[in-house]
Amino acid sequence: MQEVEDADQWQAHLQGLGYDIALAQRPGRADGCLIGWLPKLRCKGKMILNFDDCLSLQKVPPSVFARFARKNIALVVELEDEGSGKSFLLATTHLYWGSEHEDVRLWQLQVLLESAASHFGSHKPLALCGDLNMLPWGSGYKLLQTGRLEVPRKFRNVERFLVDRDISKAAKPLRLLGLDVSVESGEEREQRPEASQGLRTAKIPLVSRAAREARVLVSASKRLVNRADASLAYFIDARQFEMSLAKLCIDLAVDLSPERFYTRCVKCNGRVIPLADNEQEQDRARAFGAPESGIPLFTCTMCGQIYWFSRDEGSASARARLQVDNLVKLVEKTMQHEGLRCKQELREDLVMASSHFLRDGGGCLEHCWNLRSAYEDVEPKERNLHETVTNSKYGFHGCIDYIWLSPDFQQYQRLQLPTVSDLIEEPGKPLPSMVSSGWPSDHWPMAVDITWTT
Repeated sequence: MQEVEDADQWQAHLQGLGYDIALAQRPGRADGCLIGWLPKLRCKGKMILNFDDCLSLQKVPPSVFARFARKNIALVVELEDEGSGKSFLLATTHLYWGSEHEDVRLWQLQVLLESAASHFGSHKPLALCGDLNMLPWGSGYKLLQTGRLEVPRKFRNVERFLVDRDISKAAKPLRLLGLDVSVESGEEREQRPEASQGLRTAKIPLVSRAAREARVLVSASKRLVNRADASLAYFIDARQFEMSLAKLCIDLAVDLSPERFYTRCVKCNGRVIPLADNEQEQDRARAFGAPESGIPLFTCTMCGQIYWFSRDEGSASARARLQVDNLVKLVEKTMQHEGLRCKQELREDLVMASSHFLRDGGGCLEHCWNLRSAYEDVEPKERNLHETVTNSKYGFHGCIDYIWLSPDFQQYQRLQLPTVSDLIEEPGKPLPSMVSSGWPSDHWPMAVDITWTT
């Protein structure tokens, strides 16, 4: 069971029916997960998994931590058949629901499967139940069904950024590295609400543009980078500006190849290319004050700004070179320090796929169980009137609850699930909520009778 409130009452009620139970409470929430079993099975061990605790063990940028810390849990028990002495694993969980947080659910699911294998061993049969908040055509379903999922790495070799206007000075050093860095416009900044609540919930042009243009949002505002719709965001600590920029280059695996440097205009973000060798362009360069001593000249393809490398130590180009050199040296020094720290603190959980997924913003997720959904043949592959439904509330409906079984379990009957056509009251209108005076939940119960080959 998931979303169980009043745990003491449930415990007394189920024990009165002859069940032994295990409970797991969500941190800072009123609900939790529960597993009950009859005495012919014996509990050999249990694992309560707080996903936020797993997140705390891994060194991730603050914006990543804020996005993935959602107070969700899982509960896994190992139950032994007293007759045969064989045991199996039974797991239940409630994964995060956000419509824009599929990456969070994938990570939580991977952590659960990795942790169960690490804690109990991967050779035992597994029954995984719960409110997984994923649709049958989604990535999480594919991971469970196939055992492997490749997710694009959105935090590796990042080249496109959108900088918060309040720290627009971050644009120049990043452009000097050759990165595509746009800055929040004055109009976009004016439309940003000042109240803290508005920063969390209101539509903000800066965040919308970052998503639309597939850019990593860079901001010194934790409220901005922690927003649900800011899936690609990085926090810059304005008090440690240079170090934060170095950490950004490391965390997002920015390409620091020298041949890329100085290929972006620091004024407008346009491409910088060699100036054409013709009289008209040379006249334009002279108007910019460019020297006539045969020094190579460059121009921006957008604004026409002329660039050259001056021998004068006090020139703009010398200052730009110094800024790039200092940033690259700081990146290298920080990477050496981080490398030593990782070697000293290396643990198995830091090299698992879930850890790389956080670091890279994607990657290859895998699990060792051959699982099959108990309702696979009736789970919808698209929206239609005949699709089965396990949840309906607030205008949303879908099949988001599951029972996944290892091949050791053979099912022979199950509880029927309703379809859209069973619940619809008025064509074209959202389905009514399942919650009513006669039904206390927005979820439909799922039940499977199985035999277990011991």
